[in-house]
Amino acid sequence: MPGIGFFIIGYFRRKSRLKLRLQPPDDSGQWVRLNRDEIEGITAYLSEGQIQEEKIRSVSYEIWQHLGDASIQLIKWNGRKYKRYEDCPGCKNRTLNKVHTKTIRAATYSSTGLGEKIQDCTFCKYKKSFGTVILPKLQKSSSSGSGSRSSSSGSSGSWGGGRSGGGGAGGSW
Repeated sequence: MPGIGFFIIGYFRRKSRLKLRLQPPDDSGQWVRLNRDEIEGITAYLSEGQIQEEKIRSVSYEIWQHLGDASIQLIKWNGRKYKRYEDCPGCKNRTLNKVHTKTIRAATYSSTGLGEKIQDCTFCKYKKSFGTVILPKLQKSSSSGSGSRSSSSGSSGSWGGGRSGGGGAGGSW
């Protein structure tokens, strides 16, 4: 039952956010929202940085046009992946990755690896290094099963109508 409650709360939250998103920039009644599916060249309205923000889903834009003077106003909305990115000090777009480790030399089962903690922009060439880190050796899994099953009876079979070994229980999956 709690799952249904979360679903219902999420549904109404998305619905109210969409309702807010479809409200014009002011109450003058002079704004029309441009349908993105009907726009030929989106680059006429959005900069390349804004297009990148939409591509990585950190930000989404609604495009409104004024009926009187044909001016355009962009309304910025947090995208589905807004929290995965930060504002870049280089290009000022929400395209800066969180700090992550970039592998320089991969770790193996016999030796450690080397990585670099960095923060880089998906749009401009901004990159900030936080130094190198040692990546630990790979470790073999401790699970003891190979994933296959065997039967102690002399018969074999398979699921899905394969074979039957004289009516006994099947041994292969």
